[in-house]
Amino acid sequence: SAIVNIADNDPPQVSVVATDANAAETLLGTIPNPGQYTLTRTGPTTSSLTVNVALSGTATNGTDYTIIPTTVTFAAGSSTAVVNLSVTDDTLVEGTETATLTVTSGTGYTVGTVASAIVNIADNDPPQVSVVATDANAAETLLGTIPNPGQYTLTRTGPTTSSLTVNVALSGTATNGTDYTIIPTTVTFA
Repeated sequence: SAIVNIADNDPPQVSVVATDANAAETLLGTIPNPGQYTLTRTGPTTSSLTVNVALSGTATNGTDYTIIPTTVTFAAGSSTAVVNLSVTDDTLVEGTETATLTVTSGTGYTVGTVASAIVNIADNDPPQVSVVATDANAAETLLGTIPNPGQYTLTRTGPTTSSLTVNVALSGTATNGTDYTIIPTTVTFA
């Protein structure tokens, strides 16, 4: 009898998943909430392997999170490599952003069928609301004449994907409900 060894000459396939797909901005001094990607390679792990990656999404590499390099190295003996996404807290009201890590082509490997993974970065900055009198000159009018109402406009910053209810307070020499139609103490942005 004889044994024939068949050498596998297929390059490893590299895929990626988001093993922690939900990251968030956190205040300095509080427990961080990073995201995490795990890259997996097939085949032998006897030597190290460096693969190319690209980052995209609505979050910016180096601004919304600590810079992630464009290469990831698998250590010899390991079939996985972990990339942590460390979120940077800012004061911008921007809503949830995304960071997509994609395995791109290179030497010594092929790109697997699952080539991209997304981490969502939750914002911790509340929207700011401002008010202006868009018609500051109201006047009493006689019944049957053209009314001359005043008008306030409230504006919010940040995403408008969900409703927002804010409290308002009225002051001045005119009385709410007596000198003008009752204005509620809350305003809801749809």
